[in-house]
Amino acid sequence: NIQILTAKPLARGKQSYTHMTLWAEDNEGLHNLFRLSSLSSLEGFYRKPRMDRDLLQTYGKYQHSAPVPFIPGGEVAGVVRSAPESTGLHPGDRVCAFTQSGGFAEVVVAPAMLTFPLHPALTDVQGAGLIMNYHTAYFALVTRGPLAAGEWVAVHGAAGGVGTATIQVAKGLGATVVAIVSDDEKERVAIECGADHVVRSNGPWKDEVIEVSGGGVDVVID
Repeated sequence: NIQILTAKPLARGKQSYTHMTLWAEDNEGLHNLFRLSSLSSLEGFYRKPRMDRDLLQTYGKYQHSAPVPFIPGGEVAGVVRSAPESTGLHPGDRVCAFTQSGGFAEVVVAPAMLTFPLHPALTDVQGAGLIMNYHTAYFALVTRGPLAAGEWVAVHGAAGGVGTATIQVAKGLGATVVAIVSDDEKERVAIECGADHVVRSNGPWKDEVIEVSGGGVDVVID
């Protein structure tokens, strides 16, 4: 259950966070981001213990930790319980949202500008892992890149959360992706997410990236 609060869009250059949803109606090409086989594998990424933001907060080691006691959980997916009319959201809508904290509670309050409709193709588990990783990838590639269709992208840490998201977003934007990983298992993950080429970080990866891309990539995500 998610209760939505009214909030003004937080401007970042020419875009606001309210316009950065991956399923924006005015950016139809991004509707194909999850065509890849990794659609169903997103849930698998959360089966391994990882020192992520929420866990770091419980240790008091994150740069933005709430005073104790607090309820962790920065990302959620669920059903809207109530929302102001100005948000365009309605009770019963499936959404995902960034809450900063409190996401592990049964009911959570989320700001409207960081609440997004959840596409029918995605489960709640996938939606709960969408906000931070995929918006980070989209912001880096599109707003900061900017990446154009047909260009090349090299992705360090390509089997991690932001790395796998970056591969999928880059492929959805029409780019060719070179994934940089450290072992066989991570190579498999990167390939499942759509990487076109994979090189090893413990080898001459820089020379290999230049060679496979025919002279160098257009964007590097580290």
